[in-house]
Amino acid sequence: MPIGSCRVRQLLIRAGKDLGLTVDVSSQYALIYNTKEILQQIRHMAGDFTIPLAARRFLDHTKTDWVDTGSAFSAETYFVEISNPTIMAWNGVFLAQNAVCSVLAQAGAQAIWQILWHGRWDDERALRREIQASPEFAQLPPDLRDFLTSITVSVQTPGELLADMRSILDLLGAEKVVFLSKATGAKTNGLLPRERQQFIREIRDCADELGAVFFDPTPMLHAFGQERAFADGGLDVSHYTPEFESRLLEVLVAPYLASGASRAA
Repeated sequence: MPIGSCRVRQLLIRAGKDLGLTVDVSSQYALIYNTKEILQQIRHMAGDFTIPLAARRFLDHTKTDWVDTGSAFSAETYFVEISNPTIMAWNGVFLAQNAVCSVLAQAGAQAIWQILWHGRWDDERALRREIQASPEFAQLPPDLRDFLTSITVSVQTPGELLADMRSILDLLGAEKVVFLSKATGAKTNGLLPRERQQFIREIRDCADELGAVFFDPTPMLHAFGQERAFADGGLDVSHYTPEFESRLLEVLVAPYLASGASRAA
């Protein structure tokens, strides 16, 4: 079962077709990017967390068939992708950054998104003052204004990452989890390459401390060539090409699912 962004989900769906696997993501409410969202997703899948109605569009702005709680789920192997250390939260719910961006864009508030994404996360008051001073703010509906004055943005520490990864192993079963990161190209969305590489090192260090399996596709991407590995000739660093997916299937997925159709992902 994939838990993470569109990259890992598409990869496992591809595995289902190519390797004859059962890949079921029906218990998941959205694509996710950091360990806080991953834990929230797992708890929702287990029926232990209900997504408040007001928060749902900030998790998946396109979804209409929400269920109040998850259903029973199980898998022989969980491929858990950790993409980002940036945490957005609102009223106790961890939000999907791409969904927040889309909601604000649809409301004509792209400049406010830029403030959120590049603002002073270490000073919430200053961040909110900057948001409220934006000309777009007054034009927004009251519910979005209320949202923007209470959202929090932070970058998780290595200690928080370690604690979250330990909780993920406890909830899913340490022997069933394969952690993986997003491949780092020459251009990234939201983090400079050096910062993303540092985050990948932190994930690896945490996995080593926990005795967990971890896979970083970055070296493979560099050997394969960014222009061939990422969509749009290497410019879309959020989506892999089918050719690179095929290579990842050979190196990452197949070794953990060697018995093919008799196993469930």
